[in-house]
Amino acid sequence: MAPPKRPPWKPTAQWMDVYTRYTQHRLTQPQAADILGVHRNTVWRNFRRMELELFEAMSDHVAQVKVGQTNTIRHVIEQAQAAFDKSMCDREVVHERETSGKVYREKTLLVGGGNAQFLTVILKGLEDIRRIWGANAPEQVEVEAKVSREDENTATRLESIRKRMKALVPEVHAEVIEAQATAIEVRHE
Repeated sequence: MAPPKRPPWKPTAQWMDVYTRYTQHRLTQPQAADILGVHRNTVWRNFRRMELELFEAMSDHVAQVKVGQTNTIRHVIEQAQAAFDKSMCDREVVHERETSGKVYREKTLLVGGGNAQFLTVILKGLEDIRRIWGANAPEQVEVEAKVSREDENTATRLESIRKRMKALVPEVHAEVIEAQATAIEVRHE
């Protein structure tokens, strides 16, 4: 017959107090072991358990906050989409004015072309959602540079790196790379 399982270890108030002081760097692990009356390894093991539980709780909370923010932004996007759809429809406007006892009515048909401000709100909302979930992370790019070739001098190697970087980076940043490469060349001469 298998031995009965022990219930999972739960930290007491004293353990939580000592752990807090330990994380604030006011106690070392041996000092914590002395206060708690246990071996250092027990302190390490239980502190590790506490950290894992705290990290799990924190990650659950962060995920809940992200979901809540995403739902709010999605609601704004839906409202902006509905408003944009409405602005695309043709509508009739009636103007009335009184002249010498008679009512003059003028009907104007406004052709809906859509309000671009709503599209801006939609695109901004989608960008915010991507940012919340980390979908805008930059692509990892490796720059290949042949440094071990003995027949090339430093200027030739820098030129090959510069050409490779210009091919990988948009034109906006190409001027910055060019300036940095020139500064490196000056230092190596």
